[in-house]
Amino acid sequence: MAPACRTTARALRSGRRVSAALPGVEDAELRAALLVTTLVSVTIGHQLVGLDALRDTPADHIATLLRPALTSLTEPPQVNDRPSQL
Repeated sequence: MAPACRTTARALRSGRRVSAALPGVEDAELRAALLVTTLVSVTIGHQLVGLDALRDTPADHIATLLRPALTSLTEPPQVNDRPSQL
């Protein structure tokens, strides 16, 4: 199995551990799955597909761009972020 595939498999199995690290957050298991699959997708794009934009960009810049999205999944939604009830 290729190293990227092993990393992907480990990441997918770790989803439950990630959700356990999000106590008190609504939809913790779903949020953990979104976190893990986002990171897996970036890994696949970089390692397996070899997307130039990912290969040519420093990891710290990719992290800076992803941070707001990933942070939004780890924090409870703000009152004004919740969907309105129609």
